[in-house]
Amino acid sequence: MEIIPTLLWCLLACLSNTHPTHWSRVETEYNQGWPSYLADEPSEYHDLPLSWALNTTIPAWLQGSYVKNGPGQRKFGDDRHYSSYLDSWGKLHKFTFNGDQVTVSGRMIETANFNKSVSKGKMVPTITLAHVQPNDWNMFEIMEGAVNGFDNTNVMLWKLGPADKNTGTYISTTDFPYVHEMDPDTLAVKRKWGLNELTDGISMGSCAHWRREAGKDSSLNYHMIYNPLTLRPVFCPL
Repeated sequence: MEIIPTLLWCLLACLSNTHPTHWSRVETEYNQGWPSYLADEPSEYHDLPLSWALNTTIPAWLQGSYVKNGPGQRKFGDDRHYSSYLDSWGKLHKFTFNGDQVTVSGRMIETANFNKSVSKGKMVPTITLAHVQPNDWNMFEIMEGAVNGFDNTNVMLWKLGPADKNTGTYISTTDFPYVHEMDPDTLAVKRKWGLNELTDGISMGSCAHWRREAGKDSSLNYHMIYNPLTLRPVFCPL
C-alpha cells in the first residue's frame, strides 16, 4: 500500500516543477575543498583503530559509540548523478570509545532501492528532491520511480526506547514517512517501518528529527496525514 503516498509525491513533484535547480561549482578563496570532502565514499569497514597526530589522551570517562548519518554516494556505474547532496544515499559512521582505544566503522544504509542500483550498476529511478544530471528522468522513468518510491533514510540515526543498547531500537530517518531499523553493531538494515495506510491513514511526510520526551523513554514526532475530503494533509502528532 505504500505505493499511494509515493504516487502522490510524484504527482506533486511533476505539478510543482521543482527539479530545475542549479548549483554553483565555482570555488573561491573562502569556498574550497568541498568537492573532495563530499566525494562518494561507499566502502564498508569495521572497527578500524584511529591514532592521534597530537600528543593527547582520550578521557577515561568517555565510553560508548557515536553514530552519525549523512550522504555517502550520489552516483553509480553510469554517468548520472544526483544534483543535490540531499539525494545522496545515506551512510553510517560509528566512532567507538573504549579507554584509550578509538575505532571507526562505516557502512552504506543498504535499502531496497540502493541495492537495486548497486546490482544493476546504474542509478535506478526513484523519487528525488532535485533533478538528476546530466539527463533528468524521462516520463517512463518517472513512472518507474513512483513504483520504486523513496527509501533513502539519510538524515539521522535515532534511538527509540531506554538507554540500554540491548532493549532499544535504532532507526535511520528522513522526512519521508518511513524509517529503517538498523543494527548498531553491524550497521546493517534490519527492516523498513511505516504506518499502516488502511488503519493509520496515508502519511505525506514526517520529520527526521525525533525528540526525546522529557523524563521518559519515549520519543516524539508527527505525521502529515492526507485528508481525501479536503485534499490537504493534516498535522497528526504521535
